[in-house]
Amino acid sequence: MIKNLLLIDDDELTLFIINRFMLKHQFVENIISVKNGQEAIEYFERLTAGDGVAPELIIMDIIMPVMTGWDFLDEYSRRFQPQFPATRICVLSNSVFMEDAIKARSYSACFSYITKPLSSTKINRLKTNKALKQYFGSAPGKV
Repeated sequence: MIKNLLLIDDDELTLFIINRFMLKHQFVENIISVKNGQEAIEYFERLTAGDGVAPELIIMDIIMPVMTGWDFLDEYSRRFQPQFPATRICVLSNSVFMEDAIKARSYSACFSYITKPLSSTKINRLKTNKALKQYFGSAPGKV
């Protein structure tokens, strides 16, 4: 099970649904939610100052106000990824454009691109993804 998950999405309903899904599927113990990339950058700034624990996983949207997911990925890659190399990123977006999936995977910390809505099948795929397997065991569906 993932110990700490950072959710980045501007939609309150999406944050609520993801939160419920993750807990129901025993995917994560602790969920931190922020509403845009800027809030996520501020979260990582606090982490570098020694305040808090780094998430093992970030699940993020790309279309957000204030700072988009792309802007966050650029800033995170430049400033924080070297300090938090074990943190992995999954994009969860409404965009079905192949270009967005390709762009997301161009970031070394980003291992997956999933289209909304989140589902049990998609969560189970994340559990068996090689980037997260260490948290869930090697058997498919094993929690």
